Amino acid sequence: SSCCFVKEKIDAPTWEDIMSTLKEGRFFIYPSSSSSLEKNVFFPVIVRGRPWGALCIGGLKGEENELMATIRSLTNLVGTIMEKQHQENRRRETEELLETFFNNSLDACFFMALPAGQEVPWHDGVDKEKVLDFILENMRIIRVNKAAVEFYGAASPTDLIGLRPVDLG
Repeated sequence: SSCCFVKEKIDAPTWEDIMSTLKEGRFFIYPSSSSSLEKNVFFPVIVRGRPWGALCIGGLKGEENELMATIRSLTNLVGTIMEKQHQENRRRETEELLETFFNNSLDACFFMALPAGQEVPWHDGVDKEKVLDFILENMRIIRVNKAAVEFYGAASPTDLIGLRPVDLG
C-alpha cells in the first residue's frame, strides 16, 4: 500500500466527487487500477474546522470497516498534528510581535520576576500589604529594553539586570 497527501487536482473518478465527499467529512473509496481486490481511500484532513486536503491511501486490502477505522484514526491524528503546528506558528508569530514591540518601544520597559523558588501566596487570608512589600523587596529586573537603559542612564542592559524596583530611585 502507499500513502500520500493530496491538495491539488488528481486523476480519480472525478476530483469534484472526491472533494464534495470530503467536505461532508466522509471518506471516498474507489477500486485500484492495479487490482480489483485493492482499494484507494481518500479521507479529509480537517485543519481549523475546514477541509485542508486529503489523505490518500492506495492499494489497501482487507475488511472495509477495519481499514476505515484505522485510516480515520490516522487522518484525525494528522489533522491534530497540523492544528498543533498551526497553533505553534501563531504562538511564534505573536512572540515575535511582542519582542519587536518591546525592543522598539520608545517607552522604558522592563520585566521583573521573583527569584526561582519564591512563591507568593495571594488569597483572602494573607496580609496583602506585607506580600506587596515582600514582592518589592525581592523582585528583580530580568530584562530591559533600550529605552529603559537610556531612561535610567545605564551604560548597558546588564547594569539594570538584577536590580530591585527600589534600587532604581
